[in-house]
Amino acid sequence: MYAPEGFSPINYALQWCQERGDRFFRECALPWVAENDPTGKDMFDRDFLEFALRSRMLLIEWLVSNLLQRQPVPLYLSAPSGTTMQASPTFFLSQEMLHWFEFEWPLTDAGLVNIAKKKTAEEILSGKSTYYIFDIQTGCIVVPSETEIQSFPDADAVRKLSRTAAPFDGWSVCIRNEDVDRIQKILSSMFSWPHEVEEITAPIGRPRKQEEAADVYTALFPNGHGALGITWATVEQMVSKALRQSVSIYTIKRGLKMRTDGKSNA
Repeated sequence: MYAPEGFSPINYALQWCQERGDRFFRECALPWVAENDPTGKDMFDRDFLEFALRSRMLLIEWLVSNLLQRQPVPLYLSAPSGTTMQASPTFFLSQEMLHWFEFEWPLTDAGLVNIAKKKTAEEILSGKSTYYIFDIQTGCIVVPSETEIQSFPDADAVRKLSRTAAPFDGWSVCIRNEDVDRIQKILSSMFSWPHEVEEITAPIGRPRKQEEAADVYTALFPNGHGALGITWATVEQMVSKALRQSVSIYTIKRGLKMRTDGKSNA
Protein backbone atom coordinates (compact mmCIF):
# COMPACT_ATOMS: atom_id res chain seq x y z
CA MET A 1 0.00 0.00 0.00
CA TYR A 2 1.22 3.46 -0.83
CA ALA A 3 -0.18 6.94 -1.41
CA PRO A 4 1.08 10.20 -2.91
CA GLU A 5 1.44 13.42 -0.93
CA GLY A 6 -1.95 14.63 0.28
CA PHE A 7 -3.50 11.14 0.32
CA SER A 8 -3.65 8.16 2.66
CA PRO A 9 -3.96 4.47 1.71
CA ILE A 10 -7.52 3.14 1.91
CA ASN A 11 -6.22 0.57 4.42
CA TYR A 12 -6.62 3.13 7.23
CA ALA A 13 -10.36 3.31 6.59
CA LEU A 14 -10.59 -0.47 6.15
CA GLN A 15 -8.84 -0.99 9.49
CA TRP A 16 -11.29 1.41 11.14
CA CYS A 17 -14.21 -0.68 9.78
CA GLN A 18 -12.61 -3.76 11.33
CA GLU A 19 -12.14 -2.03 14.68
CA ARG A 20 -15.73 -0.79 14.67
CA GLY A 21 -16.96 -4.32 14.03
CA ASP A 22 -14.91 -5.56 16.98
CA ARG A 23 -16.35 -2.82 19.17
CA PHE A 24 -19.89 -3.69 18.06
CA PHE A 25 -19.22 -7.31 19.01
CA ARG A 26 -18.02 -6.36 22.52
CA GLU A 27 -20.51 -3.61 23.34
CA CYS A 28 -23.66 -4.76 21.56
CA ALA A 29 -23.66 -8.32 20.20
CA LEU A 30 -22.22 -10.09 23.25
CA PRO A 31 -24.50 -8.27 25.73
CA TRP A 32 -27.43 -9.24 23.50
CA VAL A 33 -26.32 -12.89 23.69
CA ALA A 34 -26.19 -12.65 27.48
CA GLU A 35 -29.73 -11.25 27.61
CA ASN A 36 -31.28 -13.66 25.11
CA ASP A 37 -29.52 -16.96 25.83
CA PRO A 38 -32.39 -19.47 25.93
CA THR A 39 -30.70 -21.57 28.62
CA GLY A 40 -30.58 -18.64 31.01
CA LYS A 41 -27.23 -19.92 32.24
CA ASP A 42 -24.52 -19.75 29.61
CA MET A 43 -23.98 -16.40 27.90
CA PHE A 44 -21.83 -18.21 25.35
CA ASP A 45 -24.53 -20.55 24.07
CA ARG A 46 -22.98 -21.88 20.86
CA ASP A 47 -25.75 -20.95 18.43
CA PHE A 48 -26.20 -17.46 19.86
CA LEU A 49 -22.46 -16.81 19.99
CA GLU A 50 -22.08 -17.88 16.38
CA PHE A 51 -24.92 -15.53 15.45
CA ALA A 52 -23.08 -12.68 17.17
CA LEU A 53 -19.82 -13.53 15.38
CA ARG A 54 -21.55 -13.68 12.01
CA SER A 55 -23.18 -10.32 12.72
CA ARG A 56 -19.80 -8.78 13.55
CA MET A 57 -18.45 -10.05 10.24
CA LEU A 58 -21.49 -8.75 8.40
CA LEU A 59 -21.24 -5.27 9.92
CA ILE A 60 -17.57 -5.00 8.92
CA GLU A 61 -18.31 -6.06 5.34
CA TRP A 62 -21.37 -3.79 5.18
CA LEU A 63 -19.33 -0.77 6.27
CA VAL A 64 -16.59 -1.60 3.74
CA SER A 65 -19.17 -2.05 0.99
CA ASN A 66 -20.63 1.38 1.72
CA LEU A 67 -17.15 2.90 1.83
CA LEU A 68 -16.14 1.43 -1.53
CA GLN A 69 -19.36 1.28 -3.51
CA ARG A 70 -21.42 4.20 -2.23
CA GLN A 71 -18.33 6.34 -1.68
CA PRO A 72 -19.59 8.95 0.84
CA VAL A 73 -16.21 10.56 0.14
CA PRO A 74 -14.39 10.13 -3.18
CA LEU A 75 -11.79 7.41 -3.57
CA TYR A 76 -8.76 7.66 -5.82
CA LEU A 77 -6.41 5.34 -7.69
CA SER A 78 -2.71 6.10 -7.46
CA ALA A 79 0.01 4.78 -9.73
CA PRO A 80 3.51 4.07 -8.36
CA SER A 81 4.61 7.15 -10.31
CA GLY A 82 2.24 9.32 -8.25
CA THR A 83 -0.40 9.81 -10.95
CA THR A 84 -3.90 9.88 -9.42
CA MET A 85 -7.43 9.64 -10.75
CA GLN A 86 -10.81 9.33 -9.09
CA ALA A 87 -12.00 5.73 -8.78
CA SER A 88 -15.37 4.65 -10.10
CA PRO A 89 -17.48 2.43 -7.81
CA THR A 90 -17.31 -0.09 -10.67
CA PHE A 91 -13.80 -0.98 -9.54
CA PHE A 92 -15.26 -2.36 -6.30
CA LEU A 93 -17.93 -4.71 -7.58
CA SER A 94 -18.48 -7.90 -5.61
CA GLN A 95 -20.93 -10.77 -5.52
CA GLU A 96 -22.70 -9.58 -2.39
CA MET A 97 -23.23 -5.82 -2.86
CA LEU A 98 -24.01 -5.44 0.84
CA HIS A 99 -24.56 -1.68 0.57
CA TRP A 100 -27.93 -2.45 -1.01
CA PHE A 101 -29.15 -3.64 2.39
CA GLU A 102 -29.97 -1.83 5.64
CA PHE A 103 -28.03 -3.17 8.61
CA GLU A 104 -30.12 -3.44 11.78
CA TRP A 105 -29.58 -5.24 15.05
CA PRO A 106 -30.68 -7.90 15.74
CA LEU A 107 -30.52 -8.95 12.09
CA THR A 108 -33.98 -8.80 10.54
CA ASP A 109 -33.24 -8.52 6.81
CA ALA A 110 -33.65 -11.98 5.28
CA GLY A 111 -31.09 -11.15 2.59
CA LEU A 112 -28.41 -10.29 5.13
CA VAL A 113 -29.26 -13.31 7.27
CA ASN A 114 -28.83 -15.62 4.27
CA ILE A 115 -25.49 -14.03 3.38
CA ALA A 116 -24.29 -14.44 6.96
CA LYS A 117 -25.29 -18.11 7.03
CA LYS A 118 -23.25 -18.90 3.91
CA LYS A 119 -19.99 -17.57 5.32
CA THR A 120 -17.20 -19.99 6.21
CA ALA A 121 -15.51 -19.99 9.61
CA GLU A 122 -12.45 -18.26 8.12
CA GLU A 123 -14.61 -15.53 6.56
CA ILE A 124 -16.50 -15.04 9.83
CA LEU A 125 -13.29 -14.42 11.75
CA SER A 126 -11.58 -12.25 9.13
CA GLY A 127 -14.58 -10.06 8.32
CA LYS A 128 -13.24 -9.64 4.79
CA SER A 129 -15.37 -9.94 1.68
CA THR A 130 -14.09 -10.78 -1.81
CA TYR A 131 -14.05 -8.13 -4.52
CA TYR A 132 -13.51 -8.95 -8.17
CA ILE A 133 -10.56 -6.66 -8.93
CA PHE A 134 -9.79 -5.08 -5.55
CA ASP A 135 -7.46 -6.81 -3.10
CA ILE A 136 -8.72 -5.86 0.34
CA GLN A 137 -5.48 -7.11 1.95
CA THR A 138 -3.12 -4.82 0.02
CA GLY A 139 -5.56 -2.02 -0.82
CA CYS A 140 -4.62 -2.25 -4.49
CA ILE A 141 -6.35 -3.02 -7.78
CA VAL A 142 -5.43 -6.58 -8.76
CA VAL A 143 -6.72 -7.95 -12.06
CA PRO A 144 -7.57 -11.66 -11.68
CA SER A 145 -6.17 -14.37 -13.92
CA GLU A 146 -8.40 -16.19 -16.39
CA THR A 147 -8.48 -19.19 -14.06
CA GLU A 148 -9.67 -16.99 -11.20
CA ILE A 149 -12.24 -15.31 -13.43
CA GLN A 150 -13.75 -18.66 -14.37
CA SER A 151 -14.37 -19.42 -10.69
CA PHE A 152 -16.88 -16.56 -10.42
CA PRO A 153 -20.57 -17.27 -11.17
CA ASP A 154 -20.73 -14.14 -13.35
CA ALA A 155 -17.43 -14.78 -15.15
CA ASP A 156 -18.36 -12.84 -18.30
CA ALA A 157 -19.02 -9.65 -16.34
CA VAL A 158 -15.80 -10.06 -14.36
CA ARG A 159 -13.83 -10.66 -17.56
CA LYS A 160 -15.18 -7.44 -19.06
CA LEU A 161 -14.41 -5.52 -15.87
CA SER A 162 -10.89 -6.96 -15.81
CA ARG A 163 -10.18 -5.69 -19.32
CA THR A 164 -11.28 -2.21 -18.26
CA ALA A 165 -9.15 -2.33 -15.12
CA ALA A 166 -6.02 -3.79 -16.77
CA PRO A 167 -4.26 -0.39 -17.17
CA PHE A 168 -4.65 0.16 -13.41
CA ASP A 169 -3.39 -3.21 -12.23
CA GLY A 170 -1.30 -2.67 -9.08
CA TRP A 171 -2.51 0.88 -8.48
CA SER A 172 -3.19 1.79 -4.86
CA VAL A 173 -6.64 2.91 -3.67
CA CYS A 174 -6.37 6.12 -1.65
CA ILE A 175 -8.42 8.67 0.21
CA ARG A 176 -7.66 12.35 0.69
CA ASN A 177 -6.07 13.10 4.05
CA GLU A 178 -8.82 15.54 4.98
CA ASP A 179 -11.44 12.82 4.40
CA VAL A 180 -9.91 10.15 6.66
CA ASP A 181 -11.59 11.37 9.86
CA ARG A 182 -14.69 12.51 7.98
CA ILE A 183 -15.46 9.08 6.55
CA GLN A 184 -15.32 7.57 10.03
CA LYS A 185 -18.00 9.99 11.22
CA ILE A 186 -20.16 9.31 8.16
CA LEU A 187 -19.98 5.54 8.50
CA SER A 188 -20.57 5.76 12.27
CA SER A 189 -23.76 7.69 11.63
CA MET A 190 -25.06 4.94 9.32
CA PHE A 191 -25.32 2.45 12.17
CA SER A 192 -24.93 2.88 15.92
CA TRP A 193 -26.12 0.68 18.74
CA PRO A 194 -27.94 1.57 21.97
CA HIS A 195 -25.78 3.11 24.66
CA GLU A 196 -22.81 3.34 22.32
CA VAL A 197 -19.86 4.76 24.22
CA GLU A 198 -18.62 8.08 22.87
CA GLU A 199 -15.03 8.32 21.71
CA ILE A 200 -12.67 9.20 24.57
CA THR A 201 -11.64 12.82 24.49
CA ALA A 202 -9.06 14.83 26.36
CA PRO A 203 -10.24 16.81 29.42
CA ILE A 204 -10.59 20.04 27.45
CA GLY A 205 -12.44 18.35 24.64
CA ARG A 206 -9.62 17.70 22.16
CA PRO A 207 -9.66 14.18 20.67
CA ARG A 208 -7.07 12.07 22.44
CA LYS A 209 -5.77 10.48 19.22
CA GLN A 210 -4.88 13.87 17.75
CA GLU A 211 -3.23 14.95 20.99
CA GLU A 212 -1.16 11.76 21.20
CA ALA A 213 -0.16 12.08 17.54
CA ALA A 214 1.06 15.63 18.17
CA ASP A 215 3.02 14.48 21.25
CA VAL A 216 4.76 11.73 19.28
CA TYR A 217 5.50 14.05 16.36
CA THR A 218 7.08 16.61 18.69
CA ALA A 219 9.18 13.92 20.36
CA LEU A 220 10.38 12.58 17.00
CA PHE A 221 10.89 15.95 15.32
CA PRO A 222 11.43 18.70 17.93
CA ASN A 223 12.52 21.08 15.16
CA GLY A 224 10.09 19.81 12.54
CA HIS A 225 10.67 17.22 9.83
CA GLY A 226 11.09 19.50 6.81
CA ALA A 227 14.78 20.30 7.38
CA LEU A 228 15.51 16.57 7.60
CA GLY A 229 14.16 15.96 4.12
CA ILE A 230 11.45 13.64 5.46
CA THR A 231 8.07 13.55 3.71
CA TRP A 232 4.70 13.60 5.44
CA ALA A 233 4.15 10.03 4.26
CA THR A 234 7.23 8.93 6.20
CA VAL A 235 6.13 10.99 9.22
CA GLU A 236 2.77 9.20 9.09
CA GLN A 237 4.47 5.79 9.13
CA MET A 238 6.79 6.72 12.02
CA VAL A 239 4.03 8.20 14.20
CA SER A 240 1.72 5.24 13.49
CA LYS A 241 4.50 2.81 14.42
CA ALA A 242 5.23 4.67 17.65
CA LEU A 243 1.55 4.70 18.66
CA ARG A 244 0.99 1.13 17.43
CA GLN A 245 -2.13 2.20 15.55
CA SER A 246 -2.97 3.80 12.22
CA VAL A 247 -2.74 7.59 12.34
CA SER A 248 -3.43 9.71 9.26
CA ILE A 249 -1.41 12.73 8.19
CA TYR A 250 -4.55 14.80 8.65
CA THR A 251 -4.87 13.66 12.28
CA ILE A 252 -1.25 14.60 13.00
CA LYS A 253 -1.66 18.02 11.39
CA ARG A 254 -4.88 18.72 13.29
CA GLY A 255 -3.20 17.80 16.56
CA LEU A 256 -0.29 20.13 15.82
CA LYS A 257 -2.63 22.92 14.74
CA MET A 258 -4.72 22.64 17.90
CA ARG A 259 -1.54 22.77 19.97
CA THR A 260 -0.36 25.89 18.12
CA ASP A 261 -3.78 27.52 18.47
CA GLY A 262 -3.80 26.71 22.18
CA LYS A 263 -0.42 28.40 22.70
CA SER A 264 -1.46 31.51 20.76
CA ASN A 265 -4.61 31.83 22.86
CA ALA A 266 -2.78 31.35 26.15
